Amino acid sequence: MKTLNTFYIRTYGCQMNELDSEIISTQLQMRELKKVDDEETADIIILNTCSIRDLSEKKVLGKLFEYKKDKKDKIIGVCGCMAMSQEEALLKKFPHLDFLLGTNNLLDINKILDDILSKKLQEKKI
Repeated sequence: MKTLNTFYIRTYGCQMNELDSEIISTQLQMRELKKVDDEETADIIILNTCSIRDLSEKKVLGKLFEYKKDKKDKIIGVCGCMAMSQEEALLKKFPHLDFLLGTNNLLDINKILDDILSKKLQEKKI
């Protein structure tokens, strides 16, 4: 089982996403993970998304295409309303995506990570 030490959260979109990112960050810090300022040093990369702003969606999709090639050793997740509104499309288009997490299930982040580490399966909690 891979050891997780660090995480990076990139927040796109609305102000509600800023609060959601703080909730996720707090949960991960309770797991004794350290928040880092760049994705290169992170074991977990989380994109917290907004589906209302088209530019935000395009940025997230661009990042996911980049990760498909460059971040195979990382756990990658998408959170927020884009994860909910585009669930099937994201899972189909990005098989390297480890998890999706909807806005109503942010407190489940640590359980999802445990499931991923033990099973190495794509998880979703929408």
